[in-house]
Amino acid sequence: MDDFLRPTVPSIDQDLTPYLFNNDHVPDVLERLALQRLREADDTMRAIDGETGGLPGTSPEVTELGRQVIKVKNGYHRILAPVRKLPFELIAEILKASFRTGDMDGPERLALMKLRAICRMWRQVILMTPWFWRALVLDFGPNFDRPLPTSATTISDWFQRAGKDAPLKLIVDHSTSAMSMRTLLFHDLALLVAENRRWITLKLPLKPFDSRYIQTLQKVVSNPSLPWQYLTTLRIPIFLGGLAQRWPFDDPKAPSFETCLPRLQTLELDLRVASIFQTIPTPQLFHPTTTKLVLSLTCDLGGFLAEVLKQLPELTSLDLIINPDKLTKPLLVPHGLEIHLKRLRHLRLWGTQATFDAAHVLRLPALQLLSISSPTPPKKDFWQELSSVWNVMLLAHLSQSLQAIDISALLLERNSLTDLLWSTLSDMKIIRIDSFTSTLTSRLYDQHPILQVGLPSNITTVYTKRLTQADIDSFKKIKHLRARSGPMTVIYESVSDEARDFLAGTGGNSSGLVMRPGRWDFEEVVFC
Repeated sequence: MDDFLRPTVPSIDQDLTPYLFNNDHVPDVLERLALQRLREADDTMRAIDGETGGLPGTSPEVTELGRQVIKVKNGYHRILAPVRKLPFELIAEILKASFRTGDMDGPERLALMKLRAICRMWRQVILMTPWFWRALVLDFGPNFDRPLPTSATTISDWFQRAGKDAPLKLIVDHSTSAMSMRTLLFHDLALLVAENRRWITLKLPLKPFDSRYIQTLQKVVSNPSLPWQYLTTLRIPIFLGGLAQRWPFDDPKAPSFETCLPRLQTLELDLRVASIFQTIPTPQLFHPTTTKLVLSLTCDLGGFLAEVLKQLPELTSLDLIINPDKLTKPLLVPHGLEIHLKRLRHLRLWGTQATFDAAHVLRLPALQLLSISSPTPPKKDFWQELSSVWNVMLLAHLSQSLQAIDISALLLERNSLTDLLWSTLSDMKIIRIDSFTSTLTSRLYDQHPILQVGLPSNITTVYTKRLTQADIDSFKKIKHLRARSGPMTVIYESVSDEARDFLAGTGGNSSGLVMRPGRWDFEEVVFC
């Protein structure tokens, strides 16, 4: 090709060059210019192909010219890419799919920072979409995640991007008492949550445990705008007693607990007193719509538990722990005390001696699921007091609607406990365990006639955290001993390599025994 006939390859126009490095929307005028330049580049390429016959040119100059034209064409194709025309709303939905929950805990905040740095368009979409700023989960534990806000002002600015009327969720966890560096943050946080925002979920840290949250409640009570009127979930530690530490809702001139939180459904309350010898009136907590209570008591208050529970008549779920750290003697339950919760369907008892001592006063005719946890860390002498075992078994025996039990976090260390458990749960249909062979040792299986069937006789479904080959062998033996009963289903969350090979060969079915993966969800398992 003669030099005077050889086409030239102009570089990309200066007005279009910035769009090579971002995904911004291209104005119509520049888009038409890019289309014109792309047609010119196509004409140049056809001229080169015509000269060489479509075959690789023998001249290095012609070959280099073709490469330059292809590079310019790729640039114009990038500028004209359809992704630039996607509406912000669609891009936002695509970015949302990158997040598992949208609660913006440590890993999700890190992912948000990375996505925001991809390009200017994505940054604008993220900054302008309230969904990314409506929730925040912070953990100030010993291995706290980074980055974390250093002041409540930073948290306030985060939620400000969500907009005035966006439903907000704030969860702050703290599992260590080393608070010297963050005391100011938590002090300001107590003021932040009393502001007029549309809070939906507030879970405040249980440490440091002092009076500042009483001050928060006082601000909420005194605010005529009712800043917590949309709140559905609240976790708050309360420290009563001492100087002027009074439950704000006890003031007859103040709005009631129900008035200030009319939509409250879940209440997590960690209640402590200044002294176990101090008489503290039961805080006014009456609420007709609260259905779930997580109650932690660190005090010996006798009938205090009953006074709290009777104020929540619509409870369907209760997590109870009476922490014995401050107790110098066993829990004293008034003689003849009975606590009737007619609608309660799920009860979880956390592993403390005092919790099980209090269990026998509960009367739960509608109970369908009972969860029992051992102490953390486990204590070797935990089950020495068999009276606590009897209390739990009596509770189970009196709950005629009981269908399922979750003992996946319970250590069965004593033969007597196992006897009591299995004999009491003879009508149980569903059970969740950690691992079958770790729950029932071979020694127990061999020595106790009641365990010759391995599980309560009417069990139809077993949920297990981990399925091993030893578990499969045990389940097959149980099914063989129950040849006349119907099929039994084993649902596992994880599986060992050996067990996985067995399941692959049998398809999970073996002589009336069905084994399949799944997750434990008691709402679906029991209540549907």
